[in-house]
Amino acid sequence: MARLAGCLAACLWLLAAAHVNHAAGHLAEAMLQKNSTNSGGTSFKEDGLPSKRLNELRKACGDTRRVENAVLADAETHQTQKLPVFLALYGGIANGKSTSIDPTLQHLKVNRSTFIETGKDEIMMKIPEYKTFINDAKDKGGLAAKEDGLAALDACRTVSNLVQPPLLDFAVDEYKNFMIEWTNPENAQKLARGELSWVNGLANYDIVFVLVMVVDIKSVLEAEDRRGKATGRVLPQRVTLKYNQDMEFHYLNAVRNMINNGVGRSRRFFVQQRCTATDPGTVVEVTDKLIDMLASLPGAGVVDSKTAEGMVQSVLGDDAPACKNALSINDVLRSMGAEGDFDDNEFVEQFVKNAGFV
Repeated sequence: MARLAGCLAACLWLLAAAHVNHAAGHLAEAMLQKNSTNSGGTSFKEDGLPSKRLNELRKACGDTRRVENAVLADAETHQTQKLPVFLALYGGIANGKSTSIDPTLQHLKVNRSTFIETGKDEIMMKIPEYKTFINDAKDKGGLAAKEDGLAALDACRTVSNLVQPPLLDFAVDEYKNFMIEWTNPENAQKLARGELSWVNGLANYDIVFVLVMVVDIKSVLEAEDRRGKATGRVLPQRVTLKYNQDMEFHYLNAVRNMINNGVGRSRRFFVQQRCTATDPGTVVEVTDKLIDMLASLPGAGVVDSKTAEGMVQSVLGDDAPACKNALSINDVLRSMGAEGDFDDNEFVEQFVKNAGFV
């Protein structure tokens, strides 16, 4: 960890010294201010991963200036709308959040090239060495692929964790369009409760909040399995199950709190629901219906996952897909008498904390 901290400190020095434009300079200053709280990283060394290769990748990924510039380079197009847009996508693992971006922006009539993509996975994909390492892991196959995939995640997630906070601050300070994808429902709840450091900067933003979900849990597990084999980043099935549970419940409570707390200048709500992970999806705006339905609820609001499921189906109406023989995660848990609970919470939370991927 000492070597990693030293590498990151050196990268930050280079970042501060080498920026050549206003946007990059602004972000470099923010990074230096945040160095004391964002220099940590995860480590999978105890699992016998290839530490030499990992250190090489860490060194390559550590050029945070290059990563930052690559992210900002895709968002240089002049914004044509009067007020900036913040697009937040919430959905389970392997639910296809990225597939909902373009259809949503078509509804908004906003060009995707004007958005800074601030998700941690999106930041990592700007690191060429990350893609190379993943491809190498794929060629090896088997356990080596899993180990190298996690090693790549370990090394590049450290850089992603470092770049994301000041990138978000920069986007808000400069009134830029930006988007983020969330798997952990707590992130959406923190936004709705105004607990994220940059939320106050959203006062003049149009906020677009999208729920992305797949009904059939079996297809989700199969999709994540295919992705794991392709990338080497293999997630325990328990993690995938955990982060496909009660999504409607978490989304609706976040929407309710967002409205009550007046987050943003305006708010629009969309849902993309697919029967299976491979089905084409349709993004449906549910803003008016959802606001009216939430306003009619008693003070306690959304009370349980079953009620939330019914509410989402109701606001979708005829736009809800007709899913035959689809088994949802909540159906599975209810059949086990485990609604609202999860046997592997401690394991899942520890894995997520170590990997930091949500």
